[in-house]
Amino acid sequence: MVSGDPRPANNSFGPETAVIRRCLSSAYIDVRELACIELSELARYLDELCPSVLHVAAHSSFGGISLSLDGSPLSIGYEAFIATIKRSFRPRLVVMNVCGSHALSGDLTSLVPSVITWPDVVDDNQSRVFASQLYQALATERTVSQAYHDSCTILERWPGLRCPVLTGNHAGAIF
Repeated sequence: MVSGDPRPANNSFGPETAVIRRCLSSAYIDVRELACIELSELARYLDELCPSVLHVAAHSSFGGISLSLDGSPLSIGYEAFIATIKRSFRPRLVVMNVCGSHALSGDLTSLVPSVITWPDVVDDNQSRVFASQLYQALATERTVSQAYHDSCTILERWPGLRCPVLTGNHAGAIF
């Protein structure tokens, strides 16, 4: 679970992180949290930890993802983010809880088996609710597709909100 710098849009990624930790740790699945991550740290941690899932919670800005550099917000271009994933350990699932992150789905799907991205704007509460349902289902050994569909069902409480998009091969369980 990595989060970008919350300051550009006054995001609150902590509750999303907490719900993921709660859902997975109850199934004895190790969760590592890296807040305000820099791009260079992401590559190092992917190689060191070899995670099954990379969950990114960040703000989208200037055609990129708002991460950090030396403690300040920095918009990282999509190309640089993809290049980092390409040269690092690749998880089996990437969840991009980032507004408009569907622009990354094609490139990500060429690198990892399953990808979940948002086509439009999503707020912190919607991201948190989706993540809660997704990781509860994944922790009980449901397939990525099953967990995704369970999670989209809960989002129906927000009329007009488009569900995130699942791409890639999503037939198997992650944990």
